[in-house]
Amino acid sequence: MARSKKVDAIQVISNEDESIREVNIYDLTRNAYLEFGSYINNWRQLPQIIDGLKISYRRLLYSALQYPAGKMIKSANLLGRMMEVHPHSTDGSYNVICSYVKTNIMTGQGFFGCRSIDGTSSPAAAPRYTEACVSDKYRKLLGNLIKKVPYVESPVGALEPTYIPSALPMSLYCSDSSISGLGLGISTDLPNFSAKSMYQAYINDDPMLLEPGIDIELDKAKSDLKGIWNEGRGRVVYKYRWSRIKGPDGNPGMLIEGDAGIFVPRLKRIKDWQAEGKVYIEDMVTQDGAKLAIYKIPNIKSITIDDIEAEVEKICVNNNTYNLNVSDGGSAFRIPLREWIKATYTNYINLVTQDNKDEIEKVKFDIKVYSNIEQVANYIINENPKAENEEIIKATGLEPEVVSAIMSRTISNLRKTKDQTEKVKSLKDKLKELKSFNAVKFTDEIINQL
Repeated sequence: MARSKKVDAIQVISNEDESIREVNIYDLTRNAYLEFGSYINNWRQLPQIIDGLKISYRRLLYSALQYPAGKMIKSANLLGRMMEVHPHSTDGSYNVICSYVKTNIMTGQGFFGCRSIDGTSSPAAAPRYTEACVSDKYRKLLGNLIKKVPYVESPVGALEPTYIPSALPMSLYCSDSSISGLGLGISTDLPNFSAKSMYQAYINDDPMLLEPGIDIELDKAKSDLKGIWNEGRGRVVYKYRWSRIKGPDGNPGMLIEGDAGIFVPRLKRIKDWQAEGKVYIEDMVTQDGAKLAIYKIPNIKSITIDDIEAEVEKICVNNNTYNLNVSDGGSAFRIPLREWIKATYTNYINLVTQDNKDEIEKVKFDIKVYSNIEQVANYIINENPKAENEEIIKATGLEPEVVSAIMSRTISNLRKTKDQTEKVKSLKDKLKELKSFNAVKFTDEIINQL
């Protein structure tokens, strides 16, 4: 949009040298707005391409990984730990914990809430009453590599990872509902797929293998899975399962079952029937999900079980167009699901491969240390008990790092020749195992456990 008139310059104080300079108020406002938009899009509202997580999801998971494996932590304490890297309110972050528990990324104790099909909900217990920790299978996937990623200083001063190691885009399977984000001039709305089905779709290059990760069904015939796969945009149709049942008194009815997380309640007509005394509704909400039974009132002829089933079929379908908009930290863009999976999967493989190489080098070094302990010990005992590292290096020809590692041990440990021999054998076995390691096979096995 063109500027209608010239805007007068104003005086502002530079933060750099406290000098006064003139700037154009239009340019000042425009640049500030663009800077704000870039921050919102690239760091707050859109998931990062490399792990598929929005920043609150990443910071919460990272905070949970700081605790020992298997140790249950009060959700309130976990939210407090998150504040060490998250300079914003954690009011909505408890919902993230609940989503992680419901999708088995975290293990929970206590009631983390459940939504019923008619839109009502049983809210989670207060954070002080629930406990959670990263599940063993996800700690295996995420925890061992967390120290290998680049770290940056968070706005509150603590270091945090730029991403969480993940073989697949996590926002697509880490929540019991559709994840969305509204940025500046761009928004994202993500479907829900299981990690295992995304992996199968990727290795076979077949989007028809995609399946939802929560307790609902995917209508593949009516969904534009190819659009999601090839263009990052397309319609996805989810539906509840429903079936005819009989009530305790023999009345015919319909049973709807499945997770309500991504559905918009559409039970108005059935609730009108209930108000008119034509049907009655039994809403069953449990920790494992929701079920809704709709029974026909006996001797009512104005509606039939077929009418009820026809209405159920209408309300049990969620039809939504999803846009896979992400950020790479510098720009926001739409990405095909195939390319998104490729980016996360390839990065994870590279990370695992590098971690294995680092471990090989560490074991090789340890072999050198344990293989030469006896030589160094004999020199100290027989030649010069007060020998310094430089003298030992010159006498033995060993690398300075090896000598330094040996000399950090006590004399009593240096004398345990048998222990050193057994340790070398064990390390050589470990080295052989590491050299035969296959990063792709390792990753594929982990994904199939999700």
